[in-house]
Amino acid sequence: MRFIALSLALTFLIGCAAGQITGGRQRPGLLPAEQTLWQLQLGEGEQGFTALLGLSFHDELLDMVLLDSSGFKLFAGSVDRNGTLKIKSVLPLVERRGLPEYLAEACQAIFLIWPEQLPCEGGWFNDLCLEEQQGSLAKSSRRLLLSVWDVVYYRGKDNPVVTRIVMRWFWFKPTLTLELSEP
Repeated sequence: MRFIALSLALTFLIGCAAGQITGGRQRPGLLPAEQTLWQLQLGEGEQGFTALLGLSFHDELLDMVLLDSSGFKLFAGSVDRNGTLKIKSVLPLVERRGLPEYLAEACQAIFLIWPEQLPCEGGWFNDLCLEEQQGSLAKSSRRLLLSVWDVVYYRGKDNPVVTRIVMRWFWFKPTLTLELSEP
C-alpha cells in the first residue's frame, strides 16, 4: 500500500513539475536547410513503421508533412516551440493512432527546444542538456532526475550538418529514427 501511495505521489510530482523548457532558438548550422526530407522509422526491426517526413521552418513554427512510401499524404500540420499542434489534414487511422501528437512532441523536442546555457538549463525538477560526444550531439530531458527522452544527432562523414537523428523515450513510446534523404 505504501508503495502505491509513493508511486502516485511521485507521478503527481513529475506531472506538476515545472513546464517544458522552451530554451533557445534553433542551433545554427545543425540542420542542412530550412526545408528537409527525412526517412522516418518508428520502432525497431520488422515491427517498425516507415514513412517520409518533410519539414519546413517558418519563424517559430515547424511545418510537418508525413508521407507513405508511395508519396500519399498521411498527415500535415505544424508545431510551435511550446508544443502546440495545429493539424491541417490527417487520415482518420493516423489520427486514431495518435501519430500527429507523437510527431509534434518529438519534432518539438528534436528541432525546436535547445538549452540557452550549456551544457544544461533548468533545475532539479526539469532539466534540458546538450553535450558534444564523439562526432555527435546528445540532448536529453529529465524531470526529477528521471529521464524523459534523449536525442542523438549524428553528423555525416566529412560534413558538419546532421544526417541522422535517433530519439529514445523512456516512458512507453517507440524509438524515432530520422535519416536525411539525399537531394
